[in-house]
Amino acid sequence: MPGINFGQQFFRISADFSIKEKISDGTSKLIIGKVFYDLSAEKIIYDISFPEPETWVLQDTTLYRFQSNELLSETSSFIIPNSSFFHYTLSGQLADFGLKNSGYTIIDVEKKKIRF
Repeated sequence: MPGINFGQQFFRISADFSIKEKISDGTSKLIIGKVFYDLSAEKIIYDISFPEPETWVLQDTTLYRFQSNELLSETSSFIIPNSSFFHYTLSGQLADFGLKNSGYTIIDVEKKKIRF
């Protein structure tokens, strides 16, 4: 029948990650774990396994850090889960990073080569 969609709507995503962070004193720090995002809950959960088992929960504009289910810290974050790569991927807005429905208009796009 026309108009009936039998496709599946995805609302959760997970991935393994590793981050090599350069610290201002010239040393590096390695962080390894899994990340989860739920479109309906709009929260990002980082389950860190290395260097220390820890869980980071990013909800709204707050980052909560837990270790052994005990709250270690609560800090403000500039990352908002519903403006994240995960949110745009699951909501089908990755091509324009959510700008199409934001009220903003893309006027010019410029591509720059980034050196690492």
